[in-house]
Amino acid sequence: MFAFFVVRLLPRDWSGLEWPIFRPAIKCGQQSFEVFCAGIFLSFAAHFVLVEISGTIWMQIVVSIVGVLMMTALAYYRSWSKNADKAPTKIKPNVAAAG
Repeated sequence: MFAFFVVRLLPRDWSGLEWPIFRPAIKCGQQSFEVFCAGIFLSFAAHFVLVEISGTIWMQIVVSIVGVLMMTALAYYRSWSKNADKAPTKIKPNVAAAG
């Protein structure tokens, strides 16, 4: 429903996705499988923290912010890791020792 209104109300040439504030969301979307799997684990951890330590509204806000930051950090790490794996390695030439 929200997407419907966004598509209807924003002009076609709106380039808001170039704003720096959207970069973490885009990075999480590019690494969606890893972020989803981490989110499942973090939801159980967050539930445990809220039940065992405190369930106040401030604790819920802190747990949510920490979870979002951890998933975003994971997305950036996985993106960096995939790019590092694809980077060409420098080949050292074999020089035979003259003897």
